[in-house]
Amino acid sequence: MNNIVAGIVLYNPDLQRLDKNINAVFFQVDKIIFYDNGSKNIKQISSYLDQKNINYELITSEENLGIAHALNELCKSAEAYGYKWILTLDQDTVISDKLIKNYKNYLTLPNLGQLSCVYKDRNSAELKDEIDSNVVEVKECITSGALLNINAAKVIGGFDENMFIDYVDFDLCYALRNNGYKTYRISYIGMLHEIGHITSHNFLGKKVEIFNQSVFRHYYRCRNFILFTKRYKLYTKKRAIFIQFKTWIKVLLYENNKVSKTKAMFKGLRDGLKMDVVRRNYFN
Repeated sequence: MNNIVAGIVLYNPDLQRLDKNINAVFFQVDKIIFYDNGSKNIKQISSYLDQKNINYELITSEENLGIAHALNELCKSAEAYGYKWILTLDQDTVISDKLIKNYKNYLTLPNLGQLSCVYKDRNSAELKDEIDSNVVEVKECITSGALLNINAAKVIGGFDENMFIDYVDFDLCYALRNNGYKTYRISYIGMLHEIGHITSHNFLGKKVEIFNQSVFRHYYRCRNFILFTKRYKLYTKKRAIFIQFKTWIKVLLYENNKVSKTKAMFKGLRDGLKMDVVRRNYFN
């Protein structure tokens, strides 16, 4: 039909939300490949999928090996089936019923690495990204809802599994750019997505959005931000640390579990400064 497959990463999904995700995407693609990252409710997931009238494959892991590993396995499976394009999705993302139709209008763009779209966050009334023209080249996009050129992903070695979760998407975008591929954003509002549990606050007259993520995520966000900025020489060390300091202030002002999150962030900062910036090839 489209030579496009959807890849969905699962981790203890809410089946009602997952059902909305699947119902929105299955008729737009040829097949859905699921990668389960060690979900505790895997039996319920498997039973649920067996009852759906869809063309799918379920790949399972006994442990959570990270979203980067899951995405690489989805890309490898899609390539083995002969697909050229994979729509990568989080388990709770619900796409528009015309997203693939809109993406197909842009598959001949020069040096196309991936396509992204404008989206809405469930916890925020604002659109993520501006609708300024039909299509524009961008430096980065989130993985969920992106249409990825599988060959381009293979050329750069896939997603960086050493990063595990946060900044995996932005790292891919920059790796694509460094290898001559481009990321484009179309003006279409293509999905409903959720990043953390966003709450809005007023700080000295300015609106501040807080993600309210777990201790675990605060560690990886801090560590991988430092690694990401070192790898692509985006900031000086002092500037990168200062940016994380501002994030820490937000945690102290607005989030709960402040002590544990502070410890996680400082551990992430220390580990990120020590990490090697070399990017491995995970398609070998």
